[in-house]
Amino acid sequence: MPEEETTVESGEGREEEEVLFGYENELKEAQSAVNDYLWGKHKNIAIVSDPFAGRSTLVEYLARDYLTTTISFNSVMTEKAFISTLHDANNIIIMDNCHFLAMRKIGGFAQLDEFLKFLSKSDKLFITTWNTYSWSYLSAVKNLDEFFPKVIRLQPMNAESLKKMIISHYGDNIKYIDDAASKEKKLSISWKCVHITIPFSSTTRCIPWPYLNLSSIFHKKKRENADKLVFDRLTRVSGGNPGIARKIWDASIDYPKIELSSIKESTFNTDLSINEAFLLGIILTMEKIQLGDLAEIAGPEIDVEESLYILMNRELVAKEEGYYIINYRALKSVKSYLELNRMVW
Repeated sequence: MPEEETTVESGEGREEEEVLFGYENELKEAQSAVNDYLWGKHKNIAIVSDPFAGRSTLVEYLARDYLTTTISFNSVMTEKAFISTLHDANNIIIMDNCHFLAMRKIGGFAQLDEFLKFLSKSDKLFITTWNTYSWSYLSAVKNLDEFFPKVIRLQPMNAESLKKMIISHYGDNIKYIDDAASKEKKLSISWKCVHITIPFSSTTRCIPWPYLNLSSIFHKKKRENADKLVFDRLTRVSGGNPGIARKIWDASIDYPKIELSSIKESTFNTDLSINEAFLLGIILTMEKIQLGDLAEIAGPEIDVEESLYILMNRELVAKEEGYYIINYRALKSVKSYLELNRMVW
């Protein structure tokens, strides 16, 4: 069974990473908050993002500039042993994937409660990372905003930022081919979520909004550079999520050539039962979870294995090293479905 928790001192066990593109402003914001702490202004930090978006990478960059202890939670935490690590840690503590400290079941907040109790009595600075939907839920039921007044959200990237990130991996010698004009649909309509932030809170809400895709119509009227078309489509298909964009790019490129038509937007059947939707929401908020933990949350009323079979058959969920995760290609559809049905926020 994989370790539930790993601990690293700053400068230990880290390989060189590529230059960070797209989240420079968020990194500077976090650095500013850490510098404020060093000058006596103490505000614990929460870095919040969707799955695959890159919050772990951001805190790795942050750790390079300060003397820190990093604790990474790799699965649901069932023991309180990590608390002893906090006692002996440096004054700046990075805690990655803190959504693993809580489960939606009776007694499921024990580890989170122990952590918040320690934090409330400590002079140390805690830099934490959270899944977007876990953060929203736990903020509502545990008032996380009070413990982490500095909230930094990793918003979707635009096409230019994604282009910089991709080019940093592949270089400038990519050949972009616009071969999709004749293959595009003339018109498509879908529902998008417009996210609004509740005043005086870090909680966001989804407002359904119709989206008309007229790209092919305008494409015929105005020819654009192939590279712009490629990255505009990559941004749309990935939802601006850098981790997903990288995966889609890697699956689409025939180096050094990439064709516009190779970046396909998948469609998924989200006509789900209440039980299937509930489990899908749990997997989204936890990001990865084992069958036993899912069964504990679901209770005996739900046939978890049958529901998982349906979710996997529809390619909404995948299984990776014993954990159930959201299929990265389906993340945008899963988010839209669950938000529109107000099962996550």
